[in-house]
Amino acid sequence: MTRHHKPEKRYLRLIIVALVCILFAVWASGCDPSRTVTFENQTDNTLKVSRFSGLSFELQPHAHVKYTILQYAGTKPVEAKDDNGTVVFSKTFTWAELKGMGWRVTIPSDGNAPN
Repeated sequence: MTRHHKPEKRYLRLIIVALVCILFAVWASGCDPSRTVTFENQTDNTLKVSRFSGLSFELQPHAHVKYTILQYAGTKPVEAKDDNGTVVFSKTFTWAELKGMGWRVTIPSDGNAPN
């Protein structure tokens, strides 16, 4: 048995599917909402680094690690603590700042963020 749909419903479904496909194509081709950011530790200490959304990782002395992050609005903090829990680096970054820094966050040996 074949269902007969009213032509209006069929056209409405086609329009909705077409709009969804167009929106997806524009989104997929127009922007990549994520980037890989390199975190570099220039200190002589192992650091516990909290990045952007509160996720933490250990960063060995003079090492670097890469993480993919999703694009965000406003500012997000990066904080690094030594083994004693002392904050040795703390800075907030906008998406534009990260882009301007080449998607790299460097924790210098003196603990001050580079300008």
